[in-house]
Amino acid sequence: MGFELEKIVAVVEQKLQKTGKNYDTVQALVTDLLKAEGKSDDENMEHSEEADVQEKLRRLQEEKLCKICMDKNICIVFIPCGHLVTCQSCAAAIEKCPICCCVINQRLKTFMS
Repeated sequence: MGFELEKIVAVVEQKLQKTGKNYDTVQALVTDLLKAEGKSDDENMEHSEEADVQEKLRRLQEEKLCKICMDKNICIVFIPCGHLVTCQSCAAAIEKCPICCCVINQRLKTFMS
């Protein structure tokens, strides 16, 4: 039926520990195996969703970092191009936008909330 031997042994041992009896029918064993497999799938799904959320959070935090020093949060918008890619320290040290190479005429401090 495609069940792994380890899973069958685990389910049988669990039944023995709980009730002190073995399975009377194959149908009862298969039912418990399917239940155990369902729980496993649910656990895998939850773990996968948690990993996805953590990856999205990591990506968002990385997007907020200065693209030059990768240390401080971005907070300066370049005029005229409008790119928001650097922290205040790095923005003061450059003449052209690191994204589009446009000459920076003005630097505006932004506040993210």
